[in-house]
Amino acid sequence: MKGTSTAINFLLLLMLWGITNQTKAFPVESPSKVEIKKESNTFQLYKDGKPYFIKGAVGWDFLEELAAAGANSLRTSPKLLNEAHRLGFSVLVNLPVQAERSGFDYNDEKTVKEQFERVKKIVEENKNHPAVLMWAIGNELDHIPGDLDYNLKMWDAVNDIAGMIKEIDPHHPVLTVVGYGKLEKIRDIKERCPNLDLLGVNAYAAVLNVPEWLAEYDWNKPYVVTEWGPSGWWEVPRTHTGVVIEETSTEKAAVYRERYEKVILGDPLCLGSYVFLWTSNRQERTHTWFNMFHNNLKTQTVEVMQYMWTEKWPENRVPRIEALKINGRKATDNIELAPGSNNTALVQVDDPENDALRFEWELLPEPEQFGAYAGQGEKKPQPVEGFIQASQKNAILFQIPEVVNRNYRLFVYVYDGQENIGVANIPFYVPERKGTGSNDNEWKPLFNGKNLNGWQVKAKPEDVEKEFWKVDDGNIIANSMGDSIHDYVWLMTDQEYEDFELKLQFQAFSHSPGNSGIQIRSRYDEATWWLNGPQIDIHPPGPWRTGMMWDETRGNQRWIFPDIRDGSWVNPEMAINPAVIFFADNEDVWNTMHVKAEGMTIKAWLNGNVVTDFNGDGILNDNNHRDRKVGEKGYIALQIHTNDQLKIYFKEILIKSIQ
Repeated sequence: MKGTSTAINFLLLLMLWGITNQTKAFPVESPSKVEIKKESNTFQLYKDGKPYFIKGAVGWDFLEELAAAGANSLRTSPKLLNEAHRLGFSVLVNLPVQAERSGFDYNDEKTVKEQFERVKKIVEENKNHPAVLMWAIGNELDHIPGDLDYNLKMWDAVNDIAGMIKEIDPHHPVLTVVGYGKLEKIRDIKERCPNLDLLGVNAYAAVLNVPEWLAEYDWNKPYVVTEWGPSGWWEVPRTHTGVVIEETSTEKAAVYRERYEKVILGDPLCLGSYVFLWTSNRQERTHTWFNMFHNNLKTQTVEVMQYMWTEKWPENRVPRIEALKINGRKATDNIELAPGSNNTALVQVDDPENDALRFEWELLPEPEQFGAYAGQGEKKPQPVEGFIQASQKNAILFQIPEVVNRNYRLFVYVYDGQENIGVANIPFYVPERKGTGSNDNEWKPLFNGKNLNGWQVKAKPEDVEKEFWKVDDGNIIANSMGDSIHDYVWLMTDQEYEDFELKLQFQAFSHSPGNSGIQIRSRYDEATWWLNGPQIDIHPPGPWRTGMMWDETRGNQRWIFPDIRDGSWVNPEMAINPAVIFFADNEDVWNTMHVKAEGMTIKAWLNGNVVTDFNGDGILNDNNHRDRKVGEKGYIALQIHTNDQLKIYFKEILIKSIQ
């Protein structure tokens, strides 16, 4: 919840507190003896006479995996004491002390007394269980949604319960759990709860501030971090429409390690912790936010906690998610996507063992209502069906829903086949569709869908005769497959253009090894059979190169975006965004190229992803280009590269002049 840590939803509270169905029996063993000793400027927890540091988790699933990861404790209800003991865990036992946010009235002496007796009975029934480590009185009792003030009598009730427990069970320390909010409450607890042996603190990103906070209020007892994990949804950046941005599973693993090392291991007052949340697919804001498992598989947070607890990494490690972007943009870029438009999502992943990875994508509308406290009543939204138009390894071409004024969240799940999973999501907003006024009507077709009227083939005469360019089924087809003995062959417009926007769709095939491109502001030299001018590259054999700019102008034949003047070649690291081409080998999928040439600025988008952002001042308007009448104004052309075997289709070629 905002202003404090997240906590456990209503169903989880019932499970943790175990109001009913208490532990019936356990092996006849002596109860553990737990004590806290102050040693110099620190505190040490002892269990049965031996130093004990809490390496715990909050949860109820995957307990075998928790033990294998090196944990030694569990924060849960009495009804899991037997299972915990079987697996070698101690238990911080949650006691069902109610908060005012759930309607409990601490001015009602009768109700307070009934609660006292109910807790007393639980303690009496379980105090001799060998798994009991400590008792936790309630969970974030101080928090009321809306950040309202609490009734000070609540702390009196906590102190009375703590005193009762210490009287009937002197072998197990007692704490209450607070969140990181209303920081001055430490003063109230010190004054009104002297019977507490220590404090439990729930904090997420703010856990780094806990030592300073407690020192500021002169807290002179130890504490346990009773909930901690990723940055809470109340602590992270938001989009311009208010949607919270979730960390990836890799980012979460990094902050888990940082927070564990700096606070839980680093603060001498801290006796250990319970990491949150050792379960899978629980919904709070998203179905991935706080869970350390997803679809019952381990995320990277499980891996990092194993290392923190054992100093050993698992044999097979989780896929690392380096970035998730839509059209080259990250979540903090306030992504807006037009309804019905096609866009590219790309996830960059590294797997330590180079396992074969499988990618799964899911599109969810963002919930418009959330639980008042800790995800109470929240459910995962129904996924959008059929949004993926094409997929290729770690990328998809996907269509935006037609429902406008809505936020959506695109999830990706990366499976390594070794019971591990990487998880990430990225939000975006779908605004209202722009009107179909004059701006839309300015788009004019360059291709009529029937024939090559308005176009002409430019090449050496013998290559023109080969008829590499044809029209079939509404598409312009460039096909030089089986013929590698030819020069450049261009299909050029009859009309020239200066400042414009150009949109077209092209279909590529993985078995086609050839290069193509879109020349703009170019001019054909009949004497040399050469088309001078800049070209937006289309290179299916190496999609990363698509969108880079090559200048075909004689006297300046080189890469101009990126700007390479020494004659060297481009490489994938030079791409401003990873370019993705979707191949039509097994499905009728098309790619979209959008080019905008205005003044000396040329920008290009491949499937919505910016691939060129070029300022040609001093290059496209130099004397060489002006002498050849290119760079500032000229014709548009599609290319078949010299000696290349190429198969590529074009359709829906539209142009709009910029005034």
